[in-house]
Amino acid sequence: MKKFCLLLSWLFSCAFATSAFSQVDIFEKQQIYVQTSAAAPAPYTQLGPYLFAVQAAAAGTLTPPGLASQALVYNSNKTDYEASGSFSTKVALDARYPNGNYKLAGGSFPTVTVNVSGDLYPVAPQVTNGTWQNNVLVIDPTQSYTLNFNTFTTYGSSGVGSYEGFQISSESGNDNVNIKQDYATIPVAGATVSTTPFTSYTLPAHTLTAGLPYRIQLQYFTVTSVDTTTIPGTTVVGGYMMSLVVYVVGKYSPSITPPTITTQPANQGVVAGTNATFSPTITYSGSGTSPYGNFYLWWFIDPNFGPTTLNPSSKYVLFGGTQGALTINAVAASDAGNYFLEAINGGGLALSQTVTLSLVTAAPSITTQPASVSLNAGASGTLSVSATNAASYQWQLNGANIPGATNSSLTGTNIGTTQRGNYTVVVSNALGSVTSNPASVAVSVNSYLYNISTYGYVGSGTGQDLDAGYFIYGSGTKNILVMGAGPNLSNATNGGSAAFAGLALAAPELTFDGVYPSPTSTLGTNAAWGGGQTLTNAIKAVYAPVFLSNSNDTAITQPVTVNGSNGYTVDVTINSGGPGLALVEVDDVDSFKALPTIAPSSYLANISTRGYVGASGGSGSGTGIGQYEYLDAGFTLFGTTSQTLLIRAVGPSLNGAPAPTLAKPKLTLYDVSGNVIATNSGWGTAPVPGNSTVAAGIQQATTAIMNSVYASTITPGSADCAMVVTLPSGTGGQGAYTATVTSADNTSTGLALVEVYNIP
Repeated sequence: MKKFCLLLSWLFSCAFATSAFSQVDIFEKQQIYVQTSAAAPAPYTQLGPYLFAVQAAAAGTLTPPGLASQALVYNSNKTDYEASGSFSTKVALDARYPNGNYKLAGGSFPTVTVNVSGDLYPVAPQVTNGTWQNNVLVIDPTQSYTLNFNTFTTYGSSGVGSYEGFQISSESGNDNVNIKQDYATIPVAGATVSTTPFTSYTLPAHTLTAGLPYRIQLQYFTVTSVDTTTIPGTTVVGGYMMSLVVYVVGKYSPSITPPTITTQPANQGVVAGTNATFSPTITYSGSGTSPYGNFYLWWFIDPNFGPTTLNPSSKYVLFGGTQGALTINAVAASDAGNYFLEAINGGGLALSQTVTLSLVTAAPSITTQPASVSLNAGASGTLSVSATNAASYQWQLNGANIPGATNSSLTGTNIGTTQRGNYTVVVSNALGSVTSNPASVAVSVNSYLYNISTYGYVGSGTGQDLDAGYFIYGSGTKNILVMGAGPNLSNATNGGSAAFAGLALAAPELTFDGVYPSPTSTLGTNAAWGGGQTLTNAIKAVYAPVFLSNSNDTAITQPVTVNGSNGYTVDVTINSGGPGLALVEVDDVDSFKALPTIAPSSYLANISTRGYVGASGGSGSGTGIGQYEYLDAGFTLFGTTSQTLLIRAVGPSLNGAPAPTLAKPKLTLYDVSGNVIATNSGWGTAPVPGNSTVAAGIQQATTAIMNSVYASTITPGSADCAMVVTLPSGTGGQGAYTATVTSADNTSTGLALVEVYNIP
């Protein structure tokens, strides 16, 4: 691994190494950008990106405008004296190093004043041509190649002068490419004097090597002050610099797999004299490999000297145990600062997040405890803690670690009922840990399931009916409307779809049973709804389309007694004729009549519908009725808050099914516009968010959450699907959602169960 010039001060320490003057002392304010695509460059956050540097040949003091003097620090890497800083914002840079006149004084040289004022930063440099892939510029090394740059618009028009520098150098150490070009409007440091900047540079053929990485540094500098007389033999320069970093690879055939940092390095806090290790995980997807291997470069952002690269030594052990790992032996105060990793090969570039190494001198202590919060479901909230000597944080909910919650604050969005409880945070360092006081998060809910329905296939085979079960919680009496629609599905003038013509179940039969606590009670059957006024009024009350009076669609409405929890089933089968598509629906008639702000004394808690799923159902590849052989569960939420739900698609764990079950289900949740909120294939993995803009909270389902709503057990590691979502309620259809169960591989078929549970 080769040693590079400090990026912070490359302009004078590298490009001007052949200066016509015996010494160049610089004062500069700098912004660093990185370009990883044809788009405009972005601030290079790992390297600052806002920097200040003063470099001098001898010891001395620096006095910034209006601030106290500070001593220059000796930099043994470059054998000069420096004062510098790296900042994440321009505001922070200007507060520590304001614009104005700087004074440099020392015992061996007279005091010199350098003007750095006017915020005369040039435009950010940019490479304007080329082919970009995986964060790098790809260049065919067998051909000459011209790099084009944007125009240095203020070259020669701001300050007292301008400078432009270009350098391309090897990133791997496998060759020794190091090409430079310098233009300036004034005769400083041996640069070519020119009244116009250059806008391109041509690399001759075979300058680069196929499969190897390189670095371009392009810099625009506005010189605001030049003094060649105050300090004999020394040119003192001040000004504003804009720097661009571009990573380049020599095109190689076949393609090379680029690196991906799948696990970022973490902050470290260690006791002086012990070792610290940053251990990222780097993966390479694909089959192509680099003939030269992969290259890893760690940067250290020294608080005194700014960015520098680390060479392998007894102090810095690179690649120890894990690719890309860095071990710092016998950590001292001078090692404290920020670090980041650059992983690069002939296929592309990956940059790690910036991590901090700090020295630990005492065990952590909490100075401000997290405070309890109360909020409505669907709202956002933040818990925070303040602590001294903290190296790491781990938030816990009811004593269990929350994955990824490792900052001093914990913010939740679209918070649901599964996230209520007592939160603590464990603050640790190498000398111990301390746990905060509990902070409670109370989540209030005023939202209810008012309508739940399932569309699916009804056949004559074993178990090929639509069998819906649901529970009502609360007290009192509730008027329920249950419907089994068949013919109306193809009536396009009455809420159906012409696409279902000839496919809808022609003659359904509806059976309404009580299963808990009265498992043998039949509450009603219907084989044609008949057009009665009572049913008509109930259907209108829930804003459903009223069936044609002479249709074979089915419906039953009647009051049921609620005492804690009561369970019911609604079964849609074939009354006569052949198979077809049907819809089973359960509506809360009473609550539809009430305003959303009125909490009902009883409410629908869940629905679970068993039905048949075909191989091509919902895949878009089937024809005829086969393309509709899936389960489509729709539900509506009314209220003033969001509501948290457990949604499942059970196939392999469907116990007691009368026929083979669906081996590989897939669960997809849609919003009212048909956009995907989330999908899941295998409940042991987290749901994958979709393209919906609905403010939904999406969580992975757990056994504990399932147990909390008395859901049946599903096998750990099975292909059954589940997700936990917190969804907004609403009116005018905005609280309507659909959960769809399809065959995940478009091959497996069988019975499946789609379930929607309220998590109160």
